[in-house]
Amino acid sequence: MDLFFWLSKLYEFIRIRFYRYPKFPLLNLPYVAMKQVIRSMSVSERIKLSQTSKRMRNYVILSRVVSEYCEVHIRDKYSFLYFSTLNAMFYCGRKLESSTNSEVLTNRDYGICLVLYPIKILGADIQTILSIPCFQKCDHISVYCGFTVTSEFLDAVMDFASFKRDITIRCTNVSLDYCHEKAFKFRDIIYGDSRWIHIDYLLSLENSRCVTLERCSLSSEDINILLKHWITSEFNMFKMLKIEFEEDRKGGVVRFCREVLFEGITVLRAVLRQNPCYLIATNSQNQLKRDILVCQFHDQILKMITESNDKIRLVTGINGTPCREVHKVLKLLDKKKELEMNVLDENSLQERHILHMQLETYGVCFKDNFAFLQ
Repeated sequence: MDLFFWLSKLYEFIRIRFYRYPKFPLLNLPYVAMKQVIRSMSVSERIKLSQTSKRMRNYVILSRVVSEYCEVHIRDKYSFLYFSTLNAMFYCGRKLESSTNSEVLTNRDYGICLVLYPIKILGADIQTILSIPCFQKCDHISVYCGFTVTSEFLDAVMDFASFKRDITIRCTNVSLDYCHEKAFKFRDIIYGDSRWIHIDYLLSLENSRCVTLERCSLSSEDINILLKHWITSEFNMFKMLKIEFEEDRKGGVVRFCREVLFEGITVLRAVLRQNPCYLIATNSQNQLKRDILVCQFHDQILKMITESNDKIRLVTGINGTPCREVHKVLKLLDKKKELEMNVLDENSLQERHILHMQLETYGVCFKDNFAFLQ
């Protein structure tokens, strides 16, 4: 009995002491307050705290989770906020004027994506929405509409252009005569209806990242003009350009005429990442410009990617050795084309023979007026 008595006393003492001096004081705080305390700690303090228990480690991890972006959907009374990491929606109602002077979202560490539904925006001017302070620095603007959107609405969106902002216009028909000088002054561009786009718009591209044009009506001659412009330009026009051509009126698939597409351009056909492609080199002396353009075809889709020469890796059929000098091979092909245009003499024949031998060492052969990398 004495042993049981003293054990019960010891248990009572430990229980009282635990509630008076809890082992993890942070656990007694609300989660919001606990998160702020953990965020104020140094890295070493957070590491030590996470090692105390599995539960505390999970709290430390959750306190550092930040949403990559916040989507603001503007569609009348069904407007809502969506947070990527939390996977949560918050409905806002339609009274946008009550938040026009809000600065809450100005100091943020996540991106804001503004999504507009023109058919659902009732009683609110697009200029009023875009003038809200928290939208002035949004990273992405999207437009979704099931009909032809008005030119005034698109003008307001295009005037919002910035090289630090992306744009997406999908499920929306655009008038064929629409025109705006800032249509290609965004960072990432996705246009679901590109029938209104002329070749002059693409020639104005400068330092864009990824450009996707769907339902495009450009011709092979237009793409040829674009390629020649890229060769002579002194800056990076785009990182990736994807063009999905519209089917012809008979419902057939668009077929590219490669002879027209690459007319007057030195091209090397090769296989890159198990996909056939056409390689083109720039004439620019700008060291900051990506000097190789890769063209790939798939049905009615044309994909163009610009890359630096040192990042292109092509495996040739010559002993399976990788070719790391694509730019040099293309320059040799350029020189070969110049010699073929000149009058034949003994010196030019000798130079052509030397060039032919150099190209053979890289595994280059010729078929149907195209240079192939074996």
